[in-house]
Amino acid sequence: MDIHKPKPWHGVREFLKEYVIIVVGVLTALGGEQIVERIHERQVVAEARENIRRELADDFVVFDKRKLVQPCIVQRLDEVGALLKAAGRPGYKPPSWIGRPQMWDVQTTRWEAASQAGRTTLFGVDEQAHYSGVYTSLQSARASEDRE
Repeated sequence: MDIHKPKPWHGVREFLKEYVIIVVGVLTALGGEQIVERIHERQVVAEARENIRRELADDFVVFDKRKLVQPCIVQRLDEVGALLKAAGRPGYKPPSWIGRPQMWDVQTTRWEAASQAGRTTLFGVDEQAHYSGVYTSLQSARASEDRE
């Protein structure tokens, strides 16, 4: 392999020619990097969006199931309330049928992971607000269930 010594520039014209070649090369590389980065961001956003939508779909199934048993839950809480009122009366017998309430697991881990990784910042402002509102409602429903 032959290595040649660099030749000195002979005039401004040769210098400008080399300068333009370098500048065009660097700008082309930077532009290519931006294109690759944009493509990657779109893939990251699509993946985060799909994960969040799947999580919400699963959560909505849980809430639909819970809605079906809500009348039973209300009836059971009324029965427990009546038993608590009667607890101070003579002849009170504690019930043996009260058990642990059914837990309705609502997931927020995909949303939290996407938020902590900064992926939700790549969503539009309206989409961020929409998802944030939905997850805030889920947390309120979870807190309400915990109070029950």
